[in-house]
Amino acid sequence: MATQDDRVFVLPGDEVPASLIPSHPKRALKLGPGLRHVPPSELIPTVAGQLVTDRKKNSIWVEYNGGRYIPAVGDLVICTVQRSGPDYYFVTITDYSSNAILPQLAFEMATKKTRPQLNHGALVYARVCLANRHMDPELECVSPTTGKADGLGPLVGGMLYDISLGMSRRLLMRKSVEEGKVAVLEELGSAGLAFETAVGRNGKLWVNSDSVKTILIVGRAVKETDDSNLGIEQQKKLVRKLIKEDHDHLRLMGYVDFIPHDGRNVTIQDFGNAIFESTNWHADFGILPATAAFGKLGVSSINLSDLNSTPGGEHPASMTRKDASSGDSNTIDITRVAQLLADSKNNYLTVESVAKTRNRLDASSSPPLTTGQLAVAQGEAALMLLLMRDTYVSLPVNEQNLTTLRAPKDRTRVWLLEEKFPTAQGWRPAEEVVQVADLGPINTAIVDSQASQRALS
Repeated sequence: MATQDDRVFVLPGDEVPASLIPSHPKRALKLGPGLRHVPPSELIPTVAGQLVTDRKKNSIWVEYNGGRYIPAVGDLVICTVQRSGPDYYFVTITDYSSNAILPQLAFEMATKKTRPQLNHGALVYARVCLANRHMDPELECVSPTTGKADGLGPLVGGMLYDISLGMSRRLLMRKSVEEGKVAVLEELGSAGLAFETAVGRNGKLWVNSDSVKTILIVGRAVKETDDSNLGIEQQKKLVRKLIKEDHDHLRLMGYVDFIPHDGRNVTIQDFGNAIFESTNWHADFGILPATAAFGKLGVSSINLSDLNSTPGGEHPASMTRKDASSGDSNTIDITRVAQLLADSKNNYLTVESVAKTRNRLDASSSPPLTTGQLAVAQGEAALMLLLMRDTYVSLPVNEQNLTTLRAPKDRTRVWLLEEKFPTAQGWRPAEEVVQVADLGPINTAIVDSQASQRALS
């Protein structure tokens, strides 16, 4: 056993002194994760970590950064709806684990008529009410004593981040700054950012705000604090750095650094050159869409600021932005991006997962997409896989195995949400010049996968 800054650290098998064990005249002692009771009164740590007590609740447990979450009664978790049954929602708490069950009436004021209608991919903030090794965990979104939600329930909008189990427990501490040594959220709030968060003990952080930039800043700040194990002063420096970097970027997916004229009087050829210089893709990738857009606008050059307006030529079922029918198809739809990433069950987007996304969006489009709109939508999906793929050398068509084509989620998330090239995540320009014809086989594979999935449904 060791102490540091008034914190007590234990190793498996250490004896916990009686002076550190809380007592209460009316409440029974509650043991949390990492401790085992040895009758009659001995407590033995089963993991290495920080010994934490809550004397108000008469509870004691060990905080540790384990790699696998094991549900425990009373834990707050963020789960994802997989499917719905007659009386239950089947949800996942962690990847690659069996489903937990969430009763459809386990919500505040829920009845058969007023229960929430949750679709596949919906996020829910819930509490574990039943957990043992022989049964699937059961969750609830209402207090069994008051009947109130107490902040639990569906999480609408926002962005979900994966954090370590240790960070999630530190954020949930009663005094997260003093006990958990996590000040990053308080610093961001003091800097004037308006946001809301939900923390799950299963290593999930949900962030929501009216500003997409704020969501990205908060998520990045917590992730960097977690990954680099930053202290209080380092967290404050990180927040100042992120706030300083927070400025409006033109919506050009990272190509702006390659555009001449300070963003003014940009021609069709300028777009083509920017695409080639930044990605090593053939200039036609910029020239062809720019020619169509300039023709629709009736101009021979534009200013980059003009891209912030909506000319009306957008297709109505983008994978990442609001529908054109909303009147604002420039705005990133965070929910759509999250659903796009969630359609793949591993760390990569594939032809199959993107086809699943397209089928879902095509089915929900009202009015139905025309043949031309479908072609544009499928081309967007193919372009995303081609640009964000983790291989860089082109192969002859007869040697391509498109089932192995994959786009890492981390770099795709940065590209879609932060609108910059994800070089920090390993992206780099193609080693060989990518031709427009390279899109064809990927587009065909997506269309074929869509048809196969529809036939099986």
